[in-house]
Amino acid sequence: MSGVGEPEGTVAPVGDDCTQARLFKIAWYADSLALWEDADPHIPILIEAKARLREVAIAVRAIMLSVTAMEEVLCVENGR
Repeated sequence: MSGVGEPEGTVAPVGDDCTQARLFKIAWYADSLALWEDADPHIPILIEAKARLREVAIAVRAIMLSVTAMEEVLCVENGR
């Protein structure tokens, strides 16, 4: 289930679809937050959206680091 105001179609995908959905969420949150840049920073939904953006960005970074590590292992195993 998507959160309040979250884009639909990003719920529980798997594999590469999951990474794509996370990247879509990052873009969606960043675009949405840009509209609120002059808003009172103490608005609860704005605080929640910023926290979710951080969570999704951290998850994507972790995935990218895992992929990079796997690629390095494969290169070493293949003598590259």
